[in-house]
Amino acid sequence: MQAAGGVLRELLKHFGLEARLEGFKAAECWPELVGPAFASRTSVKNYENGRLIIEAHGAAVMQELLMMRSSLLRIFAERYGVGLVKEIHFVPAPGGRTRE
Repeated sequence: MQAAGGVLRELLKHFGLEARLEGFKAAECWPELVGPAFASRTSVKNYENGRLIIEAHGAAVMQELLMMRSSLLRIFAERYGVGLVKEIHFVPAPGGRTRE
Protein backbone atom coordinates (compact mmCIF):
# COMPACT_ATOMS: atom_id res chain seq x y z
CA MET A 1 0.00 0.00 0.00
CA GLN A 2 1.27 3.47 -0.94
CA ALA A 3 1.46 6.32 1.60
CA ALA A 4 -1.06 9.14 1.22
CA GLY A 5 1.71 11.61 0.29
CA GLY A 6 2.85 9.36 -2.55
CA VAL A 7 -0.67 8.96 -3.87
CA LEU A 8 -1.27 12.70 -3.73
CA ARG A 9 2.01 13.40 -5.59
CA GLU A 10 1.02 10.88 -8.28
CA LEU A 11 -2.39 12.53 -8.69
CA LEU A 12 -0.81 15.97 -8.96
CA LYS A 13 1.62 14.67 -11.56
CA HIS A 14 -1.16 12.91 -13.48
CA PHE A 15 -3.21 16.09 -13.73
CA GLY A 16 -0.18 18.28 -14.48
CA LEU A 17 -0.45 20.19 -11.22
CA GLU A 18 2.84 19.22 -9.60
CA ALA A 19 4.75 22.12 -11.22
CA ARG A 20 2.07 24.60 -10.09
CA LEU A 21 2.42 23.34 -6.52
CA GLU A 22 6.18 23.89 -6.71
CA GLY A 23 5.50 27.42 -7.96
CA PHE A 24 3.32 28.17 -4.95
CA LYS A 25 6.12 26.93 -2.70
CA ALA A 26 8.63 29.25 -4.41
CA ALA A 27 6.24 32.21 -4.14
CA GLU A 28 5.56 31.51 -0.49
CA CYS A 29 9.29 31.33 0.31
CA TRP A 30 10.24 34.59 -1.44
CA PRO A 31 9.45 37.07 1.40
CA GLU A 32 11.31 34.94 3.94
CA LEU A 33 14.38 34.70 1.72
CA VAL A 34 14.68 38.40 0.90
CA GLY A 35 13.44 39.86 4.17
CA PRO A 36 10.82 42.55 4.82
CA ALA A 37 12.65 45.44 3.08
CA PHE A 38 12.80 43.66 -0.28
CA ALA A 39 9.54 41.76 0.22
CA SER A 40 7.67 45.07 0.45
CA ARG A 41 9.22 46.24 -2.83
CA THR A 42 8.85 43.05 -4.86
CA SER A 43 6.20 40.53 -5.81
CA VAL A 44 6.25 37.10 -7.38
CA LYS A 45 4.79 37.49 -10.85
CA ASN A 46 5.12 33.93 -12.14
CA TYR A 47 6.84 30.56 -11.73
CA GLU A 48 7.28 28.05 -14.51
CA ASN A 49 9.69 25.14 -14.92
CA GLY A 50 12.06 26.34 -12.22
CA ARG A 51 12.05 29.95 -13.42
CA LEU A 52 10.86 32.48 -10.84
CA ILE A 53 9.74 35.86 -12.22
CA ILE A 54 9.98 38.68 -9.69
CA GLU A 55 8.47 42.11 -10.22
CA ALA A 56 10.67 44.83 -8.70
CA HIS A 57 9.31 48.23 -7.71
CA GLY A 58 12.10 50.67 -8.52
CA ALA A 59 15.37 50.58 -10.42
CA ALA A 60 17.52 50.58 -7.28
CA VAL A 61 15.68 47.55 -5.89
CA MET A 62 16.06 45.71 -9.18
CA GLN A 63 19.79 46.49 -9.31
CA GLU A 64 20.35 45.23 -5.76
CA LEU A 65 18.42 42.04 -6.47
CA LEU A 66 20.40 41.45 -9.65
CA MET A 67 23.59 41.59 -7.58
CA MET A 68 22.07 39.13 -5.07
CA ARG A 69 20.72 36.67 -7.66
CA SER A 70 23.41 33.98 -7.28
CA SER A 71 23.13 34.12 -3.48
CA LEU A 72 19.34 33.83 -3.67
CA LEU A 73 19.60 30.81 -5.97
CA ARG A 74 22.04 29.18 -3.56
CA ILE A 75 19.72 29.82 -0.60
CA PHE A 76 16.73 28.37 -2.48
CA ALA A 77 18.79 25.28 -3.29
CA GLU A 78 20.04 24.85 0.29
CA ARG A 79 16.63 25.26 1.90
CA TYR A 80 14.24 23.74 -0.62
CA GLY A 81 16.28 21.53 -2.92
CA VAL A 82 18.24 22.14 -6.09
CA GLY A 83 15.33 21.82 -8.50
CA LEU A 84 12.80 24.25 -7.05
CA VAL A 85 14.25 27.51 -8.43
CA LYS A 86 16.83 27.21 -11.20
CA GLU A 87 16.61 30.78 -12.46
CA ILE A 88 15.38 34.12 -11.12
CA HIS A 89 14.34 36.78 -13.59
CA PHE A 90 13.61 40.34 -12.44
CA VAL A 91 11.20 42.61 -14.30
CA PRO A 92 10.23 46.21 -13.56
CA ALA A 93 6.85 46.80 -11.98
CA PRO A 94 4.39 48.85 -14.02
CA GLY A 95 5.04 52.49 -13.22
CA GLY A 96 8.24 51.58 -11.37
CA ARG A 97 6.93 52.89 -8.06
CA THR A 98 7.52 51.34 -4.68
CA ARG A 99 4.46 49.69 -3.17
CA GLU A 100 3.22 51.23 0.05
